[in-house]
Amino acid sequence: MRDGLTFDRHFLFPLTLVVNFAMLLFAFGNLRVTAATLGTGIFSVMMTLGIAGWSGHVFATAAVSSFSIIMTLTVASLIHVIHAVGQRQRNLKFQKRDPVILASFRKLAVPVILAHATTAVGFLSLNWADAPAFQAMGNLVAIGLIFSLFLVLFIAPIMLAVICGDFTVRDDRMRRISRIFTKAWARGPFKWGILVGSLSLIAVLGLAKTTFDDQFIKFFPEEHPLRQNIKLIADSMGWSQTVDLVLRYDQGALLTPAEFQRLEDLTNQILALPQVKGVNGPLPVVWGCLDHRTPPYTGTLADVPEKMLNFCVRSNWYVTEDQGNATFAADFREVRMSLLLERQSSAHVRALAEKVEALAAAAGFTGDRAAVSGVNVMSSYLSYVNTRSMLVGSGFAMLVVSILIGVFLRSWSLALLSILPNFLPAISALGLWVWFNTEIGMAASIITAITFGIVVDDTIHILYALTRGRKKQTDRGVQRVLQNVFPGVLTTTSTLGFGFALLMFSGFAVNQQLGFLTAATIFIAFLFDLFVLPGLYIYFIGRDRMKPPSE
Repeated sequence: MRDGLTFDRHFLFPLTLVVNFAMLLFAFGNLRVTAATLGTGIFSVMMTLGIAGWSGHVFATAAVSSFSIIMTLTVASLIHVIHAVGQRQRNLKFQKRDPVILASFRKLAVPVILAHATTAVGFLSLNWADAPAFQAMGNLVAIGLIFSLFLVLFIAPIMLAVICGDFTVRDDRMRRISRIFTKAWARGPFKWGILVGSLSLIAVLGLAKTTFDDQFIKFFPEEHPLRQNIKLIADSMGWSQTVDLVLRYDQGALLTPAEFQRLEDLTNQILALPQVKGVNGPLPVVWGCLDHRTPPYTGTLADVPEKMLNFCVRSNWYVTEDQGNATFAADFREVRMSLLLERQSSAHVRALAEKVEALAAAAGFTGDRAAVSGVNVMSSYLSYVNTRSMLVGSGFAMLVVSILIGVFLRSWSLALLSILPNFLPAISALGLWVWFNTEIGMAASIITAITFGIVVDDTIHILYALTRGRKKQTDRGVQRVLQNVFPGVLTTTSTLGFGFALLMFSGFAVNQQLGFLTAATIFIAFLFDLFVLPGLYIYFIGRDRMKPPSE
C-alpha cells in the first residue's frame, strides 16, 4: 500500500494536474487564463489547508482527498464564467476588458453561489457516515467551499484583470464541439432521453448483484508479497484471518465452575461452525494447570472445586496475557478469545459475526455482554454501514438541494426536475461498476457526496440558462440556450472526467475504484445533462413548443 500511495503522490496526482492544465489550455486557447484558473483553484486549497491548520484539524486518509474536491469545484465554477467572458467578447467586441469580466461574473453569480451551497450540503451529508474520517472530510470540504466561493466571486476577477492583461478567450473549438452535441440532441430530443434513461436504469439494476467486500488484503494485487505470505500461512496452517470475541461478566461472576463450563460449551459451539478452524482462548491454560495438579484433575469444569479453579486462573492469567488476544482482563470481568478463520469475503465475516453473537446470546451473554470485534470485522462492515448511512444522508441532501434550487431559481418545477439528473448518475455509475466487478468497497460508500458538486454544478448552470430564456421554450430555442452554456459543461466534463480517470492507474485499489466511479459518474451526468434534462424541461415546463410548418 505504501508503494502504491507513493506512486500516486509522486506521479499520478501531478499527472492529473498536467492533464487538467492541458484540457483547460485547449478549451480557453489562452495560457495566462488557464494559469489563473488553476492558480485560483490551488489558492483555494491553500486557504482551506491554512484554516484546517489553525483549527488543529488532524488529517486522515479520507480528509486529505478533500483538497482535490475543493479545487475541482473552484475550477468548475471558473470554467463556466470564462466561457461566458469568451461569448461576451465575441458578441460585444466594443466593450473593454473590465466591463466584460464584471458582467460575466455578475451574470453567473447566482448559479455559482447555488452550486457551492448545494455542494456544501452534499458534503455535510457525510456526517451520516459512521467513519469519523468521512465526517471530517465532509465538514472540511463544506468549510473550504466557503473560501472557494469568496475566491471565485471576488479574487478571480481581479486576477483575470491584473495578471492576464487584455486577454482573449479563444474557445471556438469547444463551441464547435458543443454544437455537434446539441445538434445531435435536436434530431430526436425525446428519443435520446428515452435511450439514455433506459441504459441508466439497466445500469442501476446491477446494484441487485452488489456484494460489499472491504477486506484489507483485496487492496493489493495477487502477486504482492503480502498476499503471497498470507496464502502461505493459509496453506500451511489452515487459517489466515482472526476475529475477536469479547465476553463481559459482572464483578466476581467469572471465577466459578458454572461460568467456566458455560464458556467451554460456547467455545465448542463456535468450533463447530464451518468457517472457524480454531479458537485461541484461556481454557487451554486453565486445563493445563488442572492437568498438572497432584493428582491431575479428570472431571468437568462444572465440577472442579472453586478454590482449585481460582488458583489456576489467578496464578496463570499473566500467561494468557502474554499470548496476545487470548486473555482475561486484569479484573476478570472480561474474556477475549481469538477465532481463527480461513480466507473469506466481508459478507461471510459479517454473517459469521452475527452467528457467533447469536450463540453467545443463547448462552446468556445478551446485549453488550458479547461483542465480535477486530480489524477484519471493522473492515467488513465499513462500506456496508457507510453506504447504508449515506443513502439517508444523500436523501436529505437531495431534499435540501432541491429546495435551494427552487428558492434561487424561483421555480419549484425546476427543483423537482433537478432531482433525476443530480442523483441518478452516481447510482448508475455504481450499478455499472457492479455489472463488471460485483464487489463494492470504501470508495463506493462516499461516491455520491464526492461527485455531488460536479454533477449539481453543471445541472444548475443549464437550468439557470433555460430559466433566463423562458421565451425560448421550443426545441430550437432550447438548442440555442444549450449551445451557449454547453462549452462550460463540456470543458468541465472533459477536464475533471479525464483527470479522475487517471486514478484508475493507481497502485492502490481504493483509488482505482474511486477513479472509475467518479469518472463514470461525471460522464454519465454529461449524457443526462445533454440528452435527458432538456427533454424533461420541454415536456414539463415548455408548454409553447413550436408547431411543425405544415400546421
